[in-house]
Parts: sequence; structure tokens; C-alpha cells
Amino acid sequence: MTPPPRFTPDRRCRNQAISRALAMPSKNSLKLLPGQFPARLLLGQVYIALKDSKAAEDQLEAALLLQPAASKPGCPWQRADR
Repeated sequence: MTPPPRFTPDRRCRNQAISRALAMPSKNSLKLLPGQFPARLLLGQVYIALKDSKAAEDQLEAALLLQPAASKPGCPWQRADR
């Protein structure tokens, strides 16, 4: 008798699980101190990775309201390849 096949989630499923796990500390941190720019930025990036555009937009807009200078050219938060 052969053993049942093992469930092996695909790479996308694993990446989503990792992204969700990364989002939890940021969410918890924002519950305590909602005005944290780095936490909102990270959470926005996690939502982008999860393809949750509405949640990403909400977090990134909140980050921008907290630190408007982050949208200016030469800001260290921006990628150099743009």
C-alpha cells in the first residue's frame, strides 16, 4: 500500500503565507502607535506582494500623509531604478 501524497503548497501559496506573517507585527504596531511611517510603508509593500491593491493604497496613502517628504525625488525610500 502506498502512502497518501503529501500536500505541497506551490510557491505562490508559500509566499502569501510568508507575506501575511510579515504583516502581523506591522498591524499590531500600528494599533499601538498609528503614526508610524515605516510600519505603514512596510505594510503597504506587503499588501502589494499579496496583490491587495486597495489595502496597499490605504497604507501607502497614510504613510504619505505622515511623511510628505517621502514623495519627493531623492528620498531614501524611493527606488533608484525609477
